[in-house]
Amino acid sequence: MKYSSIGSQRNGQDALNCVQCTDNLSSVLTIIRNHQAPHRIKNICVELTSSSEDDQHASDLFIVTAKCCKNLEAIMLDGLWHPGRPITIGFKAFAPLLQCNKLTSLNISTSGTVNISEDQLRTLLSSWPSLRQLILDRAGTIPLDPVAKLPLGAVVLSLLEHCRELEAVALYVAPVLASPQKPIQKISSPRKGYKISSHYSLKALSSRLSSLKQVRFHIGWGTTSLAPPSEVALYLKHLLPPDCGLVLDGDVTGQEKWCEETVASWKRIVTEGPFLSEEMACPVLDCYTEQLAIEKSDILNSPRYI
Repeated sequence: MKYSSIGSQRNGQDALNCVQCTDNLSSVLTIIRNHQAPHRIKNICVELTSSSEDDQHASDLFIVTAKCCKNLEAIMLDGLWHPGRPITIGFKAFAPLLQCNKLTSLNISTSGTVNISEDQLRTLLSSWPSLRQLILDRAGTIPLDPVAKLPLGAVVLSLLEHCRELEAVALYVAPVLASPQKPIQKISSPRKGYKISSHYSLKALSSRLSSLKQVRFHIGWGTTSLAPPSEVALYLKHLLPPDCGLVLDGDVTGQEKWCEETVASWKRIVTEGPFLSEEMACPVLDCYTEQLAIEKSDILNSPRYI
C-alpha cells in the first residue's frame, strides 16, 4: 500500500490531503480513522489490483469517508470485484456521500453494476453542484442487471439541472429519451401536427451542457423500444458542445448497430448543421422551435436555463 501526504505542516505532522492505495479498502479506512486531521483529506484514490473486495467494503468506505472527510473533493475506486458473486452498488451505498457537497469527482469502476434509478440519480446530483466528473460502470463489463434503468433523456435533464460544471460523464443508460415510468405531457405542433414529449424537449433543448468535454454512454440491453438514432443524435447535438467527445458503447449488450448509427448521425449534424434534410429535421426539434415562437416558454427565461 502507498499513500501520499501533501500540504503544510501542522503540529509536526503533514496535513494529509490525498490518500492513494493499491492494497485493500481496510487499509484506507485505517488511515482515515487514525489520521489526526481527516477533515483535511480532499482526495481518495483506491486502485485495487489483487484484493478480493465487495460492495459492502465500498459501502464502508463511503460511510467512513463522509463521516471523517468533511472537505472531500474527489473519490476514485477502481478494481472492485469478488470471485464468489456479482457485485452491485446501489443508492444505499452512495447515500453517505450526499453530505459531501464539495465533491467534484466521483469515479467508480467495478466488475459489477452501479444500480440506481433516475430519481436516485437526481438526488445524488442535487447534492454535488460542483461535480465535474461522474464515472460509473466500467466499459466492456456485462452488467448484473441487463435492463438499463436510466433513460438517456432523464439523465441529461438531471445533469442540466444540477451539474452545470460537469466535464466528463460515463453512465449505463437506456437508449430512450423520455422516461417510461412517468406520465409525460404531449405538445402539438399546429403546423404539422407533431406530438412530442415536453419531458425531454422544451426543458432540455433550451440549454446546453457547455462544460462537457467527454461523454460515454454504455447502452443497455433489455429495452423494449429504442429511440430513433437520428432523433437521439439531434437531441445530443443541441445539448453537447461542438467540440465534446461522444462515445456510445453497445458492444457487450448487442446494441452496436444502434450506437454506430446514432454517432454517425450526430457527427453529420455537428459538421453540416441540424437541418440537413426534411428527414433529418426530426419532429423533436421542429416542434420545439415552433412552440418556442408561440408560447415563449418560461423555462427559457428562467436564469437557470440562460
